[in-house]
Amino acid sequence: MRKTIRSSLLPGIPYLGSCKFGEIVTDRGQDRYAVTQMFIANFDGDLDTSEGANFYKPVNRDFGQMFYGVHIIVDRFGNPLGFDRDRGDNGIAFKTKDVTKALYSIASASTGLSIEALLARAAGARKAAR
Repeated sequence: MRKTIRSSLLPGIPYLGSCKFGEIVTDRGQDRYAVTQMFIANFDGDLDTSEGANFYKPVNRDFGQMFYGVHIIVDRFGNPLGFDRDRGDNGIAFKTKDVTKALYSIASASTGLSIEALLARAAGARKAAR
């Protein structure tokens, strides 16, 4: 996973925003890459990757927390070309308020192992440590 830090605010609600904290290259092409980008937001909301949609849809104007990952296609310079809607749920890798689920989702994207396989390995490690 590559460390990336970039923050952004929601238009019209400048106290709500998100911060990209990581990126995983999942596929390489000649002139473009598929990446999974991970974010944390200080609000609870829905994500919409359809054409022309406003990506963030806050549930309300209150503070909250959510972690999410999205599948993006970028050019060879890292500029976004659009969502990779063929992956995940219409381009969304995961969305959760639970930090543990977020970390397992990130580990799954990083290693290529399913969340179930990661949980089984963690259970085996705990059992072996006893």
